[in-house]
Amino acid sequence: MMKDGSDKFWLEDLRHPNESEKNQGKIQISIEMIPAVMTEEFPAGLGRSEPNMNPVLPPPEGRLEWVSCFLELNR
Repeated sequence: MMKDGSDKFWLEDLRHPNESEKNQGKIQISIEMIPAVMTEEFPAGLGRSEPNMNPVLPPPEGRLEWVSCFLELNR
């Protein structure tokens, strides 16, 4: 997919329109294209929805839960 044979690439230096002078982060992108007949043989859900396979996407780790943050602030 890429010139160097990699199937992943980084989008770096992401900026919010209201904070254009500050780098807001980066994201790694990976795209896989397969024939339509393979989608019937190897089903996959949207994101982590069922069927969560091909590939299996585990729940994220190390993220703050917004509800728990809100509850902590109100104690």
